[in-house]
Amino acid sequence: MKISIHICLWFQNFKSFCYLKDDLRDNFPSYGKPYHAIPGPRKSEMFISFLPGGRLHNKSLLEVYSQWRHDFGDIFRMPALFGKRDIVITFQPNDYQTVFRTEGSQPIRKGLDIVQYYRKVHRPEIFKHAAGLVAEQGDGWAHFRSTVNPVMMNPKTTKLYAPKMSKVADAFLELIQQKRDPSTNEMSDNFESYVNYWAMDSVCLVALDTDLGMIRNSAAQPRAKAIIDGMREFFELLLELDLKPSLWKYVATPDYRRVIRTFDEITDTTIYYIDEAIKRDAVNGSNVEESVLQRLFNIDRTVAIVMAMDLVMGGVDNSTSALTSCLLSLAKNPEKQSLLRKEVHNNNISEGNIQSSSYLRACIKEAFRMYPVSTGNFRTTGQNVVLSGYHVPKGVDIAMPGQLLQFDEKYYERPNEYLPERWLRDGSHLDSTGCPLNRNVPFVYIPFGFGPRICIGKRFLALQLEITLTKLIQNFEIAFDYPTEGMFKTNIINVPAKPLRFKFTDVKE
Repeated sequence: MKISIHICLWFQNFKSFCYLKDDLRDNFPSYGKPYHAIPGPRKSEMFISFLPGGRLHNKSLLEVYSQWRHDFGDIFRMPALFGKRDIVITFQPNDYQTVFRTEGSQPIRKGLDIVQYYRKVHRPEIFKHAAGLVAEQGDGWAHFRSTVNPVMMNPKTTKLYAPKMSKVADAFLELIQQKRDPSTNEMSDNFESYVNYWAMDSVCLVALDTDLGMIRNSAAQPRAKAIIDGMREFFELLLELDLKPSLWKYVATPDYRRVIRTFDEITDTTIYYIDEAIKRDAVNGSNVEESVLQRLFNIDRTVAIVMAMDLVMGGVDNSTSALTSCLLSLAKNPEKQSLLRKEVHNNNISEGNIQSSSYLRACIKEAFRMYPVSTGNFRTTGQNVVLSGYHVPKGVDIAMPGQLLQFDEKYYERPNEYLPERWLRDGSHLDSTGCPLNRNVPFVYIPFGFGPRICIGKRFLALQLEITLTKLIQNFEIAFDYPTEGMFKTNIINVPAKPLRFKFTDVKE
């Protein structure tokens, strides 16, 4: 089995190497330094630094990037090692624009090799003809995306889920009222688990056409709880296996065996819920226009199953981190929270009717700037380009860790302050100093990506957050009486690293 993956991934990387050699011989603009001149750690130096006792051992991805940025500057090259390809890391927004503008109609994003192996080699009976948006590239990705786009990216489809998401938000509010300390109104250390239940219930309304009811009774859904626990471990292992030096492509390492077991459990459990939903719809009937799963199932069963898995795997931790970011930002800025409460005070969303709320959307955007859900974006160059003065050929993987730019005064006025007003184009809500949206460097802030590979679930996440935050702000004054430094750790997705001991005090009429 390990031979098959080695051959499979070696062939993939060999093709990329051939393209790289060909493109290195192609003509570049007369300006610019050659590709091999891009600074970066040597292979031996990089390998040693990740070993126990090395300076990067047990460091987060963000800490690794920060250290190398300090060592080598705003662009550097992580050399190929143990079957991996070169990765060029850049901190220049102009480079981001160049990469995105030249990626073509079928953008290539550095795939997670362990996901590709699992789906195409370990479980081909499920994923052979559709490995999903994460694992597919080229024509396979284009076919999959063109199949799901009309369903997933349609605003009318998204709004159909508002009433159900409103009920999930109501259950979340009731849980807060029941679980908070009656004397202090503070949540216990395990509040993150409740946020996970909210995320799982919300995501599975779309992905599995199912109301799991995790908020109301998590004990009744042991399979769903296993998915939540498994995904957190899965993303931690992905960081070790695919973004740091690892021998898993040659030897079945302990981390490799763990991630395969975890992936098996997530896959089998997700299929169980999908089968249950399809059986239920067959018996009770389902309005195709109101079910993403059913609409996709009627087009292609495999696509429906794989899309559901991608939504669950990518959606739960993303939703948890997104809501946590918003709650932290508003809790630490009561004056902004008060402004938001005034705007949403009369919003009646009992049936999920979201009224236009520009300040709410600005609050969410600014929260994502302060506490990003992910470190940034990955792409593979679609043609020969010049990045930060260096020739970079077609077929090179590019990491764009925009998170580290969000507190740079070159791009934002008062970057350390939570100022939703900076995102209001009409100038409303501006304070005496003003804080206009910075339009000069548009690619600094791209939390959902850009272009054809933009996040497929962004509309559903926005709906979740707008409904839930509106109800929370209408009903509670939210506070967090602890330092926020080190609140998140990076495991592909930035996830909470400290107890979420928020206070939820009833709003006085």
